[in-house]
Order: sequence, then C-alpha cells, then structure tokens
Amino acid sequence: MAYCVVSLPAELIFPYRAYVLSSISLLKEIMKIILTLFPMALLWMSCGTRSTTSMIDETTAEYEGFLTSRIADSSWTWNFDDGSPRVTGEYVNGSQEGSWTYYWENGNKKAQGSFSQNRQNGVWTLWHENGQKYKEGSYENGQKTGDWTVWWNNGTKGESGTFRGGKWHGTWTYWNPDGKFDRTEMWNSGNFVR
Repeated sequence: MAYCVVSLPAELIFPYRAYVLSSISLLKEIMKIILTLFPMALLWMSCGTRSTTSMIDETTAEYEGFLTSRIADSSWTWNFDDGSPRVTGEYVNGSQEGSWTYYWENGNKKAQGSFSQNRQNGVWTLWHENGQKYKEGSYENGQKTGDWTVWWNNGTKGESGTFRGGKWHGTWTYWNPDGKFDRTEMWNSGNFVR
C-alpha cells in the first residue's frame, strides 16, 4: 500500500518552549503521533487522481500537487482560505525533499529549511509572526544538532545552547526579554545536570 507523508516541525505547532521537562517529553510524543498520522491519513484519503486539491485540516486550507500511483511526486502548496501560501515544498516519490517554506497567515515566513527523505536536514530558521527571527539551528537526519539560538519576539536573544543527537547538551544560556542575563543550565545528552 502506498501512502503520502507530511512532516511539520513541532516548533511550528508549539512555538514557545515549555520549561517543565516532563511536559516537553509528553508534547514531543503527542506531536510525533499527530504529525505523522493526521496528514498521512488526509493525503491517503485524497490520493487516486493525477492532480488534486483538497482540505488539509479544519481551517479549510487547500493544497495542490500531483500524485503518481497514489504517491506525492511534485511541488506541493498548501493555502490559507484567502489563497495565500501556507506551506510550499517538494515531494519526490512520496518523500519530502529539498527546501520547504511555511508561512504565517499575514504572509510573513514562519519557517524555512530542507528535508531529505522526510527528515529535516541542514539549517532551519523559524520566525515569530511579527517577522522577528524566532529560532535557528541545524538538523541532521531529523534530529537537532549543533548550536541553536532562540530569540524573543522583540528581537532580543532568549536562549542559546547545543544539541547533540537531538538532545540538549552542554551549557545553555537564557536571557530575559529585556536582554538581561537570566541563568545558565548544564545538560548531558538530554539530562539536566544543574
């Protein structure tokens, strides 16, 4: 059975970091389930024609793209009700590939980065709805890696640190929205040290 998969980074759904560690793990698991099954089911149900336009969710966003043997295989665009782009990207044999761009309803970019075989790869940049940069860092095979920086919606740096194997690692530094230092934390492979 062939199917189509759409992946959305969790940051796009939950744009503000939860500081309770158990909540973070729970949210990640919930988002994995939702973001894997829901879009896949929608695309699978709509498969069967060469060119398709249909509903992606309850906000009545429409999408357009081509299917080959019920597998997404072309440039795809999801639109808001007014027809402006919500998500644009490329599928190759059912896999998200290359550059993908997500937009806020006001037309500002929400996120931009690349996929390789349905996994985020390379530098990803996310923006607040007001256009200020929100997050920037790299992915390798779908896992956060290397240095990441997060900014408040007023443009001041909010936090910075390193990911290793998709987990917080090393020193993380936090600042208040006014730019004043808040605290540092030490992490070891996703485990809080101090």
